[in-house]
Amino acid sequence: LNESFADLFAAFIDTRDRWRITSLNEGGLVFRDLAHLAENGFPTTYSQYDEDRAPQWNSTIHSYAVYLLAEGGKVGSIEVKQVDLEKLQH
Repeated sequence: LNESFADLFAAFIDTRDRWRITSLNEGGLVFRDLAHLAENGFPTTYSQYDEDRAPQWNSTIHSYAVYLLAEGGKVGSIEVKQVDLEKLQH
């Protein structure tokens, strides 16, 4: 969850491009667009969890859940109602 919390803190602070996260690791720059994780091959549900992957990979499951709470949306047949972003930040 550490990786997910780091991404979410960045998203809550940087309002210019809130859901696009850029980080630096030993391999260079890493980009995660929390609004389009599935389209970029990242897991968005626990059924996609991969214990053989790095924590950064699986962290997007939690990050996407918070994104859905902030923006509202649908996962499969489940409709997620939007929660006020300020409430999520606290």
